[in-house]
Amino acid sequence: MTDLALAEQFQGLLKTGKVKNRAELARRFRLTRARVTQLMKLLGLHPLIIAYVKSLQPGTPTRLVTERGLRVVLRVSGTQQLATALQTVPGFRVYIDSKTKSVA
Repeated sequence: MTDLALAEQFQGLLKTGKVKNRAELARRFRLTRARVTQLMKLLGLHPLIIAYVKSLQPGTPTRLVTERGLRVVLRVSGTQQLATALQTVPGFRVYIDSKTKSVA
């Protein structure tokens, strides 16, 4: 399971009330509270970046796009995330170019 998928799972558990808070998530999944927070921050990525991460094929090396690698993107907001991702996230430029060509 990818870090993003895990973050989405956490969000679902919180929304449905199956867990009360992030501390309970940490206990249930045997993670630190800090790690839960790091993962949850991924949900603050620009929708195009989230779509790119979700589009990665099964078997893509897990180290290609990681939570840690995306921290630099999370430090900025909005469209600035896109500019940062284009420079730092492997394969993101190719993904955006392919989306742009399919629209044109």
